[in-house]
Amino acid sequence: MRATQLFVTAAILLVFAHRLPAPIQETPESPTPAPEQSSKPKRINKVKATSENPEGSPRRKTPAESTKATTRPEPNQHKLNPYAGAWRGVINCSIWGDLEHLIVIDDAQKTMTVSKTSSGAGGANGSAPTFVGADGLTATLPGLNGTWALKPNSDGKTARVRLTGFMLNSSAIFYRQ
Repeated sequence: MRATQLFVTAAILLVFAHRLPAPIQETPESPTPAPEQSSKPKRINKVKATSENPEGSPRRKTPAESTKATTRPEPNQHKLNPYAGAWRGVINCSIWGDLEHLIVIDDAQKTMTVSKTSSGAGGANGSAPTFVGADGLTATLPGLNGTWALKPNSDGKTARVRLTGFMLNSSAIFYRQ
């Protein structure tokens, strides 16, 4: 009888114990390399402002004049579909600890697929339809896989991912693949 009471008390304490948040991990930033300078000196064409050279022949167009900026840069795909793509990161999964997951969102941003990429028990696997809410693009996976929400940051390369479920509320930064 006393062993049963001790076991029940220990189980209740474990179930209702607060977990510490995941440690903050800083990623080392690498400075952008300086542009390489060519060993060849640049050739500068001097062109008179008149339409003819001193010899009387029509002047040549400068490279800048001959290649007008008629090509426009392609629109940034991430701005059109900010959620679409593959996102990878490590998030706390309660008693299972910190586990690496891959989130794939289709181009139409209608389906989210979450896959655990690290070995061991726990984690989430599954697909579900999505909707846009206050936390970003959200999907509730079947079973006990929780509700996943992904909200891209302004840089388009990182996103805040929130995982909620039974006694679970954690968030982490995921990176676009």
